[in-house]
Amino acid sequence: MYQLNALRDKNIIDKVFRAARATTGAFILIVIVTSILIPQVLAVTGNSVVNAKLEWIRTPINGTVTYTNLKLGDSVRKGDILGNITNERADDNFLNSLLFEKSSIESGLFTLNNKHQQLQQKKQTLTLSVADALIQLKDQTNIRINSIETELALAKSKSADLQSLLLRYETANKEFSASDSYSVVSREIIDQQKSLLTETEAYISNQTDALKIMKADFESAVSGKFSSKNTPLEQQQLSAVNQDINALLAEKDALEFKLGRLSADIAERQKRLKLNTRHQFASRVNGALWDLGYANGSYVNNGDALVAIADSDTLTVECIFHQRYLDNIKVGDFANVNLMGSDQKLIGRVSKVMIRDSLKGSSLKAFSSSSPETNEFKVIVTLDDQQTYTPKIGQRAKVVITAKKSSPVPSILLFLSR
Repeated sequence: MYQLNALRDKNIIDKVFRAARATTGAFILIVIVTSILIPQVLAVTGNSVVNAKLEWIRTPINGTVTYTNLKLGDSVRKGDILGNITNERADDNFLNSLLFEKSSIESGLFTLNNKHQQLQQKKQTLTLSVADALIQLKDQTNIRINSIETELALAKSKSADLQSLLLRYETANKEFSASDSYSVVSREIIDQQKSLLTETEAYISNQTDALKIMKADFESAVSGKFSSKNTPLEQQQLSAVNQDINALLAEKDALEFKLGRLSADIAERQKRLKLNTRHQFASRVNGALWDLGYANGSYVNNGDALVAIADSDTLTVECIFHQRYLDNIKVGDFANVNLMGSDQKLIGRVSKVMIRDSLKGSSLKAFSSSSPETNEFKVIVTLDDQQTYTPKIGQRAKVVITAKKSSPVPSILLFLSR
C-alpha cells in the first residue's frame, strides 16, 4: 500500500514538472515570437537620446570673466546670476566728446542769455523813448491840427470873400456895361481874382488832406502807435530789437532742446559706461549648465560666448529608426519613451521626421550634423508638458511609436526589449 501511494505521488510530481516545463517553454516561445514579430509591425528603437536647445550667453563688453561657483551639469533657473565681466579701463572717449559738446552748448546759451539781457535793456530804453516820442507826437500833432484848422478857416473865409467879390464884378459888368466892349470892372482884374480863388481853393484842399493825416496820426498816437509817415527812429529801432529778440529766443529754444537730448544721451552713455565697467550676466532659461566658454579669470571680447545652458523647456528625444519604419511614422504619432537607467516612462508626440538632410511632410529646417546612414532616418519626439519627471540631457532611451495613445503593446514591447 505504501508503495502504491509513493508511485502515485511521483506521477503527480512528474506531471507538475512537465506542465511547468511546458508553460516555461510556451512563455519563452511567446517572448521570442513577440520580440521578433512585434518590432516588425511597430516602430521601435533603442538608439534614442534626450536632447535640448543650447542657449549661449555672450558678453556685451570686453573684460575679465569671473564665474560664480558653477560646475558642468548644475541646474540653473531663469535669472540666476552666472558671473561678472569687469573692465576698469572701459573706453570713455565718446562720453568725453558728448561732454565737450554739452559744454559748448552751455557756453552758447550763456552768451545768448547775456545778449538777451542786453536786448531787453535796450528794449526798455527804446520803449521809454518811444513813449516820450508818442507824447511829443501827440502834443505836436494836436498843435499842428489846431494850426491847420485855423488856417483852413481863414482860407475858407478868403475863398468865400473872393467868390462874393467875383459875383459882384460879374453882376456889375452885366448891369452897367453899355456895350460888350466896355466893362465896369476890367477882365484883367476879374482874372486875377479868379486865379487867387483857384490858389486859395487848392490850398484849402491840400490843408484838408493834411488835416486828415494829422488827425489819423493823433488817433494813432493816442492809442500808442505811429503812422507809417511819422514813425520816429526810436520806433524803428524798437521793431528791429523785437525781431532780434524773437530770433534769439528761437535759437535759444533750439539749443535748449539740443541740450536736453544731449543730456539724455550723456546719462545713457554714463549708464552704459558703468555697465561696461562691470557687467553681470544671468541665465535666460531654465536648464542645466552645459559648457563654459572660458576659464575663470580669462579676458573676453565683446560678443564672446561665455556659458551654454541646455534649455530644459525645449527637451526632445532624438530617435534613429531603420528605414523599414519610414511608412509607419508620421508627424503627430504618439511616442512611448522608456528612459534607460530609470523606471520612468514618458509620453510624447512626433514633431519631425527627418530623412537624411530633409524633412518628411514638413518645411522645418533640416538637421545639418550627425546625419543618419542611408538606411536610417531621424525622428524628433516632443515630450508632453504635463509630465512631472524631467529627464536628463544625454540620457539614452528606448522609444516605440504608435498611432494611438492608449495601447498596451508599447509597454509590453518595452518590457520585453529590456
